[in-house]
Amino acid sequence: MTAQSTAVPEVRTGLFRRLGRGLRKAARKVTSAVRGITTRFRRRVDEPETPVEGAVIEGVAATVEGKNPLWGAVKGAWHGLSVPWRIAVVAIALLVVLLAPVVAVVLLLVLLVLAIVAAVRGRSTAPQAA
Repeated sequence: MTAQSTAVPEVRTGLFRRLGRGLRKAARKVTSAVRGITTRFRRRVDEPETPVEGAVIEGVAATVEGKNPLWGAVKGAWHGLSVPWRIAVVAIALLVVLLAPVVAVVLLLVLLVLAIVAAVRGRSTAPQAA
């Protein structure tokens, strides 16, 4: 064998080693990046930062499970709210429930007064029999 014929396999072997090292290094970087992305994604799914994120995640999860996506979105939005906002929502709901009958009674009284006024005006403008 000549010196040139033995040098070619050595060069080839060296190139393959370098290529293998480079591919392993690139694979580690890609794996690390994918692991970081999935960790961030899992964290956001487990603990959504905003009510909108929670609503979207829970709505999609409910749809995948074959449940009502609207109810899932409401639950997700509720869990995404901070405690002061939850208290405000409950307080507003209670006020609506407690004040709805009062509003209904006031509306009925207004309608009753309007009916009486219309009856009195109708009586006063009606032609009188002589």
